[in-house]
Amino acid sequence: MPQPSMKQCATAHHEAGHALLAWQCRIRPGVSGVRIKSVSVIPGEGYEGRVEHRGLFQRCHRPDINMTLATEARLMAGVDICLAGHLAQRMFNARTCRRWQSRSDYHSAVDLAGYINNGNVPATEAFLKWREVCVQQVLQGRWPLIEALASELLKRQRLSEGELDRWMDSYFGVKPLSLNQQS
Repeated sequence: MPQPSMKQCATAHHEAGHALLAWQCRIRPGVSGVRIKSVSVIPGEGYEGRVEHRGLFQRCHRPDINMTLATEARLMAGVDICLAGHLAQRMFNARTCRRWQSRSDYHSAVDLAGYINNGNVPATEAFLKWREVCVQQVLQGRWPLIEALASELLKRQRLSEGELDRWMDSYFGVKPLSLNQQS
């Protein structure tokens, strides 16, 4: 197998960051039930890789109207998942980050954070900075896992829901790390 390019490695770390935060939703209060359908580094139209998940917004089609604590927890999890890809890629190699690459992830994070903060722009900006710090802490605490998952993605190109769960559980024997725990 040929040596992966820097771009492929950066994509694998980016998607591993998203996947880890989505996987960790299994233990968040109000967010359980989120499942990863697949994580892939196979490029498609408009993306280099992707994480598909289900269950994050099952019961909140209009979060601006149906804001409950569970909805807020799901929105916060969505913000964290969106931010994790770029942050993991930046931790891997900051020179591989291009503003346009994570634009849709960041716009999604801003939209979700805006619901939480009732459209208040300064509050949304402050909230996003806080969540970046929290997500960065989780990524740093699980960096060996991110690197190993990125390596696995480079080898296999795609992991299904069951494959990712088995890989996380058996290979590392880890349990999800809460964003409120110290690493």
